[in-house]
Amino acid sequence: MSEQDGFTQGFPPALAQHLPMPTPDLSQMQEVRPRTFALVRDRDVSGVSGTGSVADGVLWPDGTVSIRWTGPRPSVVFWNSLENAQHVHGHGGATRFVWDDEDEEN
Repeated sequence: MSEQDGFTQGFPPALAQHLPMPTPDLSQMQEVRPRTFALVRDRDVSGVSGTGSVADGVLWPDGTVSIRWTGPRPSVVFWNSLENAQHVHGHGGATRFVWDDEDEEN
């Protein structure tokens, strides 16, 4: 049984996939800095956020993501992974995750 299996034991699979992951042992990892990005909507599929830059986000060293929505009703949401955040907020390519450090690297 993996550590994750033990952590989610007793929860239905549909709920277990949304539980926070156990905290990894960061003492053995090289220093990794958080990476920031903007959510840029080319099309507003939901009719709520509008188009353009609609949120700011952070990919944390442990793989979790936080997104802060801008606009008249700002809020913050946390995800266990970038993949999950992209699945929900990407709207099939209508919203792009634009990394702030991409400009610095090019």
